[in-house]
Amino acid sequence: MASNAGEVDVNTTDVNHYIREGRQRAPFFRYFRFNLPRLTRLLLVIVLAVEGGCAWFVAATAGTMFPYAPLVLGLLVGLTGVFVVITLCTRWHVWDLGMVPAVVGIFCYFGALRGEPPYVWNGGSLAQAAAWNCVLFAGLVYVLLYWANSYGIVVAAPDNQNFTD
Repeated sequence: MASNAGEVDVNTTDVNHYIREGRQRAPFFRYFRFNLPRLTRLLLVIVLAVEGGCAWFVAATAGTMFPYAPLVLGLLVGLTGVFVVITLCTRWHVWDLGMVPAVVGIFCYFGALRGEPPYVWNGGSLAQAAAWNCVLFAGLVYVLLYWANSYGIVVAAPDNQNFTD
């Protein structure tokens, strides 16, 4: 018997794949699926481009917040630049590569708390403080999107499930 579009053939598909033994339902986040692969890919690129741009601005204007700050921030800008170029010029799955600058940005933010990060009360301008906070938040947003992509909540192009926008 031929199945209609959108129906799952329970004879050939493991419909209980995500249900753990002894449970009756799949985990909560397995019920959410957002099928916008090109939009997700663009969002991942934009988030890391924002992180790299903010890190560049902070490195160019804030001076030394902690030892080797210009070197670390320059490395962060370079890593985000490589990720953005590879993602825009190829169809490779480089989401794991994007985790490197995201995590570096997060560690850089919390590592700078021992020094003098550019906050308004530390003598930094409002733009420096906003850019510095964006380094942290962009890294956290990328980690959240990466988790959602790995878990299957969102789909990033190119995918292997033949999803299209």
